[in-house]
Amino acid sequence: MSLTTVSRLLAKFSLSFYVAKIKPKLTEKHKLESLNFARMNLKQPIEYWRTFQYTGEYRSKCYANRASRVLRTPKDEWNPKYFLEVQNMDCFRA
Repeated sequence: MSLTTVSRLLAKFSLSFYVAKIKPKLTEKHKLESLNFARMNLKQPIEYWRTFQYTGEYRSKCYANRASRVLRTPKDEWNPKYFLEVQNMDCFRA
């Protein structure tokens, strides 16, 4: 069976390859904890904050692109049931 035949059959059943979407783990609890942390440390000097290194959950991939391609129908592409989990945001003190 050729690649063209397989592609044609997938299209016939409305299946396409999509990059799996990522579901952030930021919950209301995390937002509240972050807000409380900011309030507690509001009066810290600038030098205190320069010792931190912040990493975002989407930007801190240690390895190459880990995007996995999955077969989905167009209506399932953004269905939250199929989202992948990611790590939380981290903050490291130097």
